[in-house]
Amino acid sequence: VRYVVKSKYSKALSNFVDEVVSLCDSDENETLDYEEYCDLMTSLQTAEVKAKFSTNFFSKFVDVDDNNDGKICSKELYDHFKKLKLGEKDLISLLSILKNYHNECYRNKCYVAAKLVDWLDLDGSGELDTKEIGNMMSAIARDSTLVFFVEDCKDFMKSLDSNKDT
Repeated sequence: VRYVVKSKYSKALSNFVDEVVSLCDSDENETLDYEEYCDLMTSLQTAEVKAKFSTNFFSKFVDVDDNNDGKICSKELYDHFKKLKLGEKDLISLLSILKNYHNECYRNKCYVAAKLVDWLDLDGSGELDTKEIGNMMSAIARDSTLVFFVEDCKDFMKSLDSNKDT
C-alpha cells in the first residue's frame, strides 16, 4: 500500500518507514506480521534507543494494525510513527540504531549457524546431509532436554536454508 507524500518531513518519515519494513519484513511481503512486528519492537527497546529518546516506542500490534487484517502495512506504520512526532534527525538516528541492531542479530545468527553446522557436519563437507540430521534427531530422541533446543532452533534453521533444498 503506497500513500501520497506531501511535505519534506512526510518524505523523511516515508523513507524511514520503508527502511524499517525492509529491515523487519523477513518474508518480504511488504507488511509486518505479528512476529516481524515483535522483532521491530524488540529492537526499539534497546538501551541505546532508551538513552537517546524519551518516547516510548512500544505499542501493541493491535493498536498499530488499524484495519485488523493481522498485518501492518507501510501506511499503518507511517501513521504510528507520525503520532510520535519525531524530527528528521531523530528518524535518521533511530534508523541507524535499528540497522546496527539488525546487523548484530544477523552476525549472531550466522555465528550460531556456523557453530551448529560445525557440530553436526560429521563428514566435514560444510553441509548437513540427511544422515547427519538423522544423527541429530536420534540424539534428541535419547535426550529429551535437547527437544527444547530443537524447538527453539527449528524456525531459525528453516530461515537459513535460503535455496530451500532442505
